[in-house]
Amino acid sequence: MLDASAVRRVAEACIAEARDFWRIDQGWSIELELATIEDAAGLCHKLPAYRRATITLDPAQHNSYAEVWANTAHEVVHIVLAEFDLYKFAAEQTGGQAPPIAWETATERTTTQLEAVFLRERPCPFQEVESGST
Repeated sequence: MLDASAVRRVAEACIAEARDFWRIDQGWSIELELATIEDAAGLCHKLPAYRRATITLDPAQHNSYAEVWANTAHEVVHIVLAEFDLYKFAAEQTGGQAPPIAWETATERTTTQLEAVFLRERPCPFQEVESGST
């Protein structure tokens, strides 16, 4: 079992790295809490309408830096997909009939984030040709 300060240090580094990798908007506030969790090593509570999330990790359930890193990365991906929570909420509030704008917004925001990942990892290999050049 790792001590809480080690879990915090690794998790905070992972959140920063994953936030950059996934291009999570700086408008998102991501807090980290350490607490005892029953039946899970980590949780992510999201409020997509307010762009706030809290990742909670249980230090007692982590035995290595790699486990902390992987579990933190997993919880951050829930933030990437948080736009779909808006759709789920809208569907629940309307008896299963969410307005089309909820789905469109969730889809487009998530698609844009994943597009940024692709473009970062696989930039266009073609070079621009300046006007007037032959």
